[in-house]
Amino acid sequence: MIGRELDLLLREAGFNSINVSPRRVYVDSSKLDLVEGFTKNTFTAMIKGIRNVALKAGIVDENVFDKGIQDLYRTAEDDGVFCYTFFKAVAPVLLGPNVFGIFSVLENQFYLDPNIANRLTRLVPGHY
Repeated sequence: MIGRELDLLLREAGFNSINVSPRRVYVDSSKLDLVEGFTKNTFTAMIKGIRNVALKAGIVDENVFDKGIQDLYRTAEDDGVFCYTFFKAVAPVLLGPNVFGIFSVLENQFYLDPNIANRLTRLVPGHY
């Protein structure tokens, strides 16, 4: 549930002008590429990947975890629906005089775009 805390976490890390927005994913059997590519091979695989850590930490019982994985696969069946909301946080980063980058938490990437930098110098006065 870190998504709801992104604004606070980035502020505590020293970022300003933070923009947090929801990114909803909806997948049903009419979107077969997303059933395979996202529901099964991305989201469920990601959750399965933390099984041993979660069990070792005592966060969840083994049977409960395994049932949750079964339930996730159930959403990928013909009459299943998968819906999840991610949160994306974006904040400008000063790299030098009039040079900005964008830090995006969801993608864990750092963007350097001169067009964005030009817009940010107008939007974030005093940060150049």
